[in-house]
Amino acid sequence: MESLIYPYFIEFLGTYLYVLVNFFTRNPYIISVVISLLFIISSQVLGHKGDFNPALTFPKYLYEYYTHRESGIKIIFQLASGIMAYLTYKIITYYKNAK
Repeated sequence: MESLIYPYFIEFLGTYLYVLVNFFTRNPYIISVVISLLFIISSQVLGHKGDFNPALTFPKYLYEYYTHRESGIKIIFQLASGIMAYLTYKIITYYKNAK
């Protein structure tokens, strides 16, 4: 039986990697490759179609693809992972510039 937290963990991890790559590279080609790989890995390998962005989750909620609860939890996980990616980026760049 699949865990109830599994889809939200995939959302968290995918959004974290997406935002982190965005901060470090700022290259649209690399970002598009990473997001494509995340979509392929999450849907084909892991069996969960992740959104990785609240801008995708909210319209799906309006279209009634997700319930109130699902969309709310997904958006909270996405925002939390974005904050974690930002903090990771700041910590790495701080120690890199401190040397």
